[in-house]
Amino acid sequence: MKQSEINMLLKEAAECLKKHNWKLPPEPEWCATDFGLGEYEKAGLVEVLQFLAPGRHARLSDFVVDALAACAGLVGARAIDWMIRRVQRSAA
Repeated sequence: MKQSEINMLLKEAAECLKKHNWKLPPEPEWCATDFGLGEYEKAGLVEVLQFLAPGRHARLSDFVVDALAACAGLVGARAIDWMIRRVQRSAA
């Protein structure tokens, strides 16, 4: 697929989203790769759906926030487990 075709598809997608009143971030970063499959349309749809589906990481900052929150949760769970075991040992 040529870059001009990709640009046309991006423009059509933006017009469709605007028509249906769907919002994208102000300057979304598009990744024009299909990982060698020759299916740019499907790869582009996946990119757009990542902006619309909660929990997906369309931007690196989203991933970093979710990863830090997960790490904080694991540290918190480990601390609670440590305190419970300490109380159980002192009560025994």
